[in-house]
Amino acid sequence: MPANLSGGEQQRVAIARALANAPRLVLADEPTAALDTERGTQVMELLRRITRERNAAVVTVTHDERMISGFDSVYRIRDGRLESAPHNRGTVPGAPAGSGGPLAESGGSPVLPS
Repeated sequence: MPANLSGGEQQRVAIARALANAPRLVLADEPTAALDTERGTQVMELLRRITRERNAAVVTVTHDERMISGFDSVYRIRDGRLESAPHNRGTVPGAPAGSGGPLAESGGSPVLPS
């Protein structure tokens, strides 16, 4: 059955499985990689909502900076060093490609876009 699912469908099933037991900490590595922008935005909104409703922490790593809007904190890994990035509720303006992605934080917990 999994072979019959698209990459995006497989990704959404994996996210649903990860959230099914209501974990207090969610580690998400590129949760939107196989999704179009609309579905990716929905997934990131779900992760942010979970932090509020379940008093949980979400740490997300992503290269897609469009997906980090709305997170409480954003960090960047640049040249192997973790640094706080200027942001407006999670938006990192003018991030150069290949510089290491931002790390966004929601619910008081870091969300790592890479």
